Amino acid sequence: MGVFDDRKDAYEQKFAHDEESRFKVSARTNKLLALWAAQQMGMEEAKALEYAMEIVEASFTLTKDWDVVSKIHADLRQRKVNVSVDAIRDEKERLQREATKQILGS
Repeated sequence: MGVFDDRKDAYEQKFAHDEESRFKVSARTNKLLALWAAQQMGMEEAKALEYAMEIVEASFTLTKDWDVVSKIHADLRQRKVNVSVDAIRDEKERLQREATKQILGS
């Protein structure tokens, strides 16, 4: 049974590593998206970083990617910045590729 136990342990470790990587990419994507939105709103650097942390923290309790996009869209509308939901989604996709490169190097 040793070979099967080793294989099972290897799969579990790979699963854990993959989940951790997904979490890191998601958090980095949300941070980059929040910084992009902050720039659209004309925030200064300190406020932009604070906003980014707020979005990242909120993303832990939000259940779907749509929730992050929706929150950012609402924040932009509140600041009278006219950016469509589709534009935010497009930017998020672009930034997800960037975050993947930054975290995973690929």
